[in-house]
Amino acid sequence: MTRELFEDGLVMTEQELRTRARAYEPVTDDRPRTEFPRRRFQDGERFWYLPGFVPRPPPGFRAEIVQATAVPTLVQRFESTPEEFGRHLATALSAAHAAATAQGLEIVGAPFARYTVDDGGVLRSEAGVKLGEPGVAHGEVLPSSLPGGRAAVTLHTGPYGGLAATRGQMTAWLAERDYPLSGPMWESYITDPGAQPDPTTWQTRIVAPLER
Repeated sequence: MTRELFEDGLVMTEQELRTRARAYEPVTDDRPRTEFPRRRFQDGERFWYLPGFVPRPPPGFRAEIVQATAVPTLVQRFESTPEEFGRHLATALSAAHAAATAQGLEIVGAPFARYTVDDGGVLRSEAGVKLGEPGVAHGEVLPSSLPGGRAAVTLHTGPYGGLAATRGQMTAWLAERDYPLSGPMWESYITDPGAQPDPTTWQTRIVAPLER
C-alpha cells in the first residue's frame, strides 16, 4: 500500500502516513472511515485519509469566510512539475501583465495563480492578473475569471515553499467544518519579491471558493 494519502501532489508511503497520523483525530460518529471526504474536493485539493481518522488544522491556524466578488482576469495556462512551477509562474505573470498593458486595461489587486494536481504530480495551472473589465486573447494569454460567492480566506506569511502546507491546513479547516469546495483554490501574491527580498515577510492570500 503506497498511496494511502495524496496531499498537494505528494504521495506518501504507508509508514510515512502512519507517522503523520499523530496529527489526526479519531472519527467518533457514523461517517465513513475510508477516503473521507474525498468526494468533496477538486483534484488539486483532495486527501486520502487513514481509515478511522479525519484531519484537523494545527493550533493557531486562522481562516475567515467572506463574500467574494467575481473578477475578470487575463491568464496564461501551463503544465509543470512542482519543481518547475516557479519558473513557469514568472513567465505567465509577465505575459499576462504585458497583455493587459497592451490592451489598456486596469490591473486590480495582486497577481494570482490557480492550479490542480493530478495523480502523477503534474500541476495544471493558470496564472495572471485581475482586471477592472474583461480583456481579450493576446497571443498565449487568454481571458478567464475568478468566481464570486462565498469563500474561505487565509493569509500565508513566509517563503513560497510553505504554501503547500498552508493549503493543506486550509483543506483540513474546511473538512472540519463540512465546507465543500466549488472549485480549485487560488493564491494571490501580495508581496513583490523584487521590492521585498526577505522571504520571511512575503504574504500570499489563499482563497477557497465554497459550494455553500
